[in-house]
Amino acid sequence: MKILAIVLAAAMICMAFAGCGGGGAEQGNSSPDLASTETPTSNSSPTPSPDPSASPGGGGGGGGTGGGGGLTLDSSTVSNNETDVELTRELNFVFSNNVTNLTVKDNNESCFSMTDETGAQVQINVILADDQLERDLRNDILIEVIGGMEPGKTYTIHISGNVMARNEATLGEDISFTFTTAAE
Repeated sequence: MKILAIVLAAAMICMAFAGCGGGGAEQGNSSPDLASTETPTSNSSPTPSPDPSASPGGGGGGGGTGGGGGLTLDSSTVSNNETDVELTRELNFVFSNNVTNLTVKDNNESCFSMTDETGAQVQINVILADDQLERDLRNDILIEVIGGMEPGKTYTIHISGNVMARNEATLGEDISFTFTTAAE
């Protein structure tokens, strides 16, 4: 009985502190994996597909090592193949674990890129909150398009499989979101 009590106490402590695999307090929400749900937008569209040709931030790979279980993209404010995206839409990506911690911040900033319909790079800022000051945003990565998006243009956001959570779990595969902005 003492061993069971110790194991239960350890599990509760693990869930209460960041860095333990399987989510716990880091989960931030109880959303299922993106592959089985729609993103919270007004338009329904297919979920993003893996992009083996994309290699922002040094390519794919990963494998979800560390901490038990891989990192998942739980939701985003833009859907793959979505059309009529407002020019002012916030491009936010919510992951299953803490992706803003100082230990992974530099890596994760380099894991996002954006191209236009011609394949030209679009300048972006990758914004990650301070997970110690804004704990409710520790699973979020925000993309800001420098100079804004143009009307009626198609863009693709590339997310490297190397995105890493504080518990060292990785996304494991590249993901792309292609969308078209609303015409004026």
